[in-house]
Amino acid sequence: MGRFEVLTCSAALLYLGIAGCEQDDALFTTITLSGLADAGGQEPEATAPEATAPEATAPEAMVPPRMANTGPASPGPAPAAMPPPPLAVQPPDLDAGAPPTAADASPPPTLPRAVVAGSAAERVLIGVEGGDPRLGACRGGVVIGVRTTANPSAEIFGQRLTFIEPICGKLELRPEAGDGSSGAIRVIRDDSLVDWVATDGFLGLPATMVPDSRLVWLPQPATVCPAATPVMVGLSGEYDPVAPDAPDTAAIRSLFVECAPFVLSADGRTVVAGESGHQLISNADSFAASGSATYRSACAGGAVTTQIKVHAGFWLDGFVLGCSSLRLE
Repeated sequence: MGRFEVLTCSAALLYLGIAGCEQDDALFTTITLSGLADAGGQEPEATAPEATAPEATAPEAMVPPRMANTGPASPGPAPAAMPPPPLAVQPPDLDAGAPPTAADASPPPTLPRAVVAGSAAERVLIGVEGGDPRLGACRGGVVIGVRTTANPSAEIFGQRLTFIEPICGKLELRPEAGDGSSGAIRVIRDDSLVDWVATDGFLGLPATMVPDSRLVWLPQPATVCPAATPVMVGLSGEYDPVAPDAPDTAAIRSLFVECAPFVLSADGRTVVAGESGHQLISNADSFAASGSATYRSACAGGAVTTQIKVHAGFWLDGFVLGCSSLRLE
């Protein structure tokens, strides 16, 4: 029995049967397992025991057999641990729609703010109140330039300007700070803002028919303020306060547009025209002649030009600027 490292289940049962009957007569005699070679660690096949008649002798003392090794015959590497079961994943609900996304924590963009003008206050009259009165106003905007008409012929009436009309633009503040306390003023030209008033004694749209065949009305190129100084605050040039050919009128010979930058107040509530940094703009292709005196009419206190009152018949006799303060909506 000592030769076997492994006992089969049959041999173990046989041992238990013998051990349980030590006080009684023996039921079995010695078991001979013949014809078995060394299994080399393999589990031996069970051989049916050969029964013999019992004898009256006392049973031999049995050496307890070694417990059977039910594992693999030859030792090998330790089996790998089983991986944990995969986590249960809830299948998506096809009817639940798109999963909610996290709300954008950034503040919403600040929209542009409109810049509007108040009522106009008239400046001094340049020239005289001759001819027909007309009023050109920039409704909902400001004056950003002018377009003139001129008589370039010196044959009869002399070289002079015959009309002046405003060019309008709309303003808006594009904030750079979330609270709108800083930003840049954007100027957008809009010719539809020009309104020629036809009430209170004004005659509406400018005349287009030349009243005398000896007179020339030649439209001139527009003069518009540049981006750095985008709003008109005044007009200047040369003129004859008393025209040599018509003592009851003046002759305006040339014109410069005075342009100013915008300044936003520290609290972000008001917009004004800067007191410094002004530019005088003229169009090189526009008519200009020399006069006996200079003139200048300009807004003050941060106001900007919003209208031009024109006195003109055959030619430009005089004009009056209207200035307005600005505010943010």
